[in-house]
Amino acid sequence: MLGHKTTVNRCQHPRYRWRVSFRSNGQLKSKYFRVKREAEAWADQKQNENERFGAGEELAADARL
Repeated sequence: MLGHKTTVNRCQHPRYRWRVSFRSNGQLKSKYFRVKREAEAWADQKQNENERFGAGEELAADARL
């Protein structure tokens, strides 16, 4: 997607240390992780989904075939 990148940042949260910011349904959303490696893996997966299917609307996993 042009201009919409999934990012991993350190955050100030009582239980989580890492935040992934991403676009979904045209809105900026966040998902939190305790381990950086898990956050990066999830961010890579989400970025690939957004590039392949777009971030404009959510598709069920069976509809992405």
